[in-house]
Amino acid sequence: MHKLMTVLLLVGAAWGAGAVGTGQSAPHFTLPRLDADGQLSLADYQGQVVLIDFWASWCGPCRLSLPRYDELYQEFAGQGFVVLAINLDEDLSEAERFMTQYPVSYPMLRDAEGAVPAQYGLTVMPTAWLIDSEGEVVWVHAGFRRGDEQELRERLLPLLSP
Repeated sequence: MHKLMTVLLLVGAAWGAGAVGTGQSAPHFTLPRLDADGQLSLADYQGQVVLIDFWASWCGPCRLSLPRYDELYQEFAGQGFVVLAINLDEDLSEAERFMTQYPVSYPMLRDAEGAVPAQYGLTVMPTAWLIDSEGEVVWVHAGFRRGDEQELRERLLPLLSP
């Protein structure tokens, strides 16, 4: 079993107890880009609507969520929407291989040590946090199934610039 998955299973209850929920400020972070082309911070997107999505190559539902989030990103990026996907693979080559099979156009970040998932209280893969332009969490979505992107769209539309 993947080491981070084991950690999620073992301490999920503890992290979940302190999970960042709706109405709370999103914890700030700075992480390296998956392509090693510098770093990005949540603060870089201040004033925009941000979807933070945690994923890993060993996560089956991530094969569905990443392309669906990319469709929404491409549709709404011009209205102040960005997706920041945070990869949790320990082995960079596994993440890179996954991205060749499921490419996306939004920023990919890397957190192999799992510091940011701990800040957010991640217990299920994938999980996404939708953050409004004021930096407040407005929705948390654990897991992913076909059609879940429609609920995200419904929650996203009222937050976007006209």
